[in-house]
Amino acid sequence: MHYQTVMNLVIICSLLFSCNTEPSGFDIKSFGASTADGVNNQESIQKAIDKCASSGGGTVIIPSGRFYTGAVLLKSNVELRLETGAVLMASPEQEDYVIEGKQFSRLIVAENATNIVISGNGIILGTGEADGAVKRGCNNILPDFRPGLIEFNNIKNLVIENILLKQSDFFALTLNECEDVRISGIKIQNNYFHPNSDGIDPGECRNVLISDCNIIAGDDCICFKNGGENIVIDNCILSTPASAIKFGTNTAKEFRKISVSNCVIYNSMVGIGIYMKDGGTISDISFNNITIEDIQDTVNIIRGIIRQQAPIFIDIDKRTGNSPLGTVKNIRFSNISINSYNSILIQGMKKQPVQDLYMNNIFFTVTGPFDFSLRKKPKGFADRNFLYHDDDRLTEFATSESYLTFANITGAVIQDVFLSVPELTYRQSPRNAAAFYNVDQLYVSNINRNVDPEGRTKSIIRKISSE
Repeated sequence: MHYQTVMNLVIICSLLFSCNTEPSGFDIKSFGASTADGVNNQESIQKAIDKCASSGGGTVIIPSGRFYTGAVLLKSNVELRLETGAVLMASPEQEDYVIEGKQFSRLIVAENATNIVISGNGIILGTGEADGAVKRGCNNILPDFRPGLIEFNNIKNLVIENILLKQSDFFALTLNECEDVRISGIKIQNNYFHPNSDGIDPGECRNVLISDCNIIAGDDCICFKNGGENIVIDNCILSTPASAIKFGTNTAKEFRKISVSNCVIYNSMVGIGIYMKDGGTISDISFNNITIEDIQDTVNIIRGIIRQQAPIFIDIDKRTGNSPLGTVKNIRFSNISINSYNSILIQGMKKQPVQDLYMNNIFFTVTGPFDFSLRKKPKGFADRNFLYHDDDRLTEFATSESYLTFANITGAVIQDVFLSVPELTYRQSPRNAAAFYNVDQLYVSNINRNVDPEGRTKSIIRKISSE
């Protein structure tokens, strides 16, 4: 139901941009922009945007060529269109990110505005190509100022389509408190080994459609922060040494009515992750028709990341000893195909279990052996120590010898799970298909594991009460 609501809003949003657009647009070259080396085009681009906005709206054109610039501020009723061959090159200098006396940390920004579009087949190029260390997760040598590419705050009716965001030094695309948003057909190509180079980070946004996007990120690909409502992610391809689809770790508010479908996730530490740490509620979330593959080539990834891999991960935890306990409920997974040598890990707390979990049609191919005694739960950036816990949640369930581990859950339906384990892998590290720790109101049907060359199936389930 909420998918259609989002689509209707997106159609309305798109129609709004058909008005007040001059056929010729506002070409930044007409305002003094130049592709010459050493020229900062910040002032010229801003003049074109200001003139467009004051004229009632229209299109600001970035023509073919490479234009070096500092930050620019988009305004209501303005479309920024990057023509084929156009490249906006971000300055690395912090002083180039001051607009009207205010310091920004993104190349393209907008605040408290309506009817904004970024379109075209051009490139927005960041400063994040250099890594400073080969292995992801090492103590990378990073500059003091690390600009991202786009940040929109409190924007209503927003479209971003078809552009390429490349080598962002920090978060590539940040949305805060935006409403009626369509992001479609964009590519994000960040340095896979560059920390904090997220793809898309929606925070407290409503009525959002993210579709047909291809994202390679050095941190989370799509990360929901501080809540959100009526959001659809569809037909995306995602790769990251962190979490491809992530909720949290900032979770003090409410996330609800969010759908993720028809996505391919590859070469990722966590395919789908829910990190509840600050109270709040995550509810009515569905995942359907998704393919997940974890990090297969581990040469350039540090051991700590390898030990935290999980194709699906849900965790209720506390950021600090005084943090409130959050709620995770009504989470649905269906038609999920997994290639991994690690395990699904879903863990609530004894005092606050995960509620109403549904998993159906899970196809899990085990790609090789792994020493589960080395595993730790995916922590998220927030966890620095675990001394405030009365149990060792970092490892307690992560080391469970099973490919699906469920702990501290009230209301779970797990049905039609198919595990394929190579015979040699099973001999090297035999494991249970599934383990249940302190799970109440449990319904399990048809968990099968294929471990022998003749194709016969076996079902081994372990149910444990921690009481």
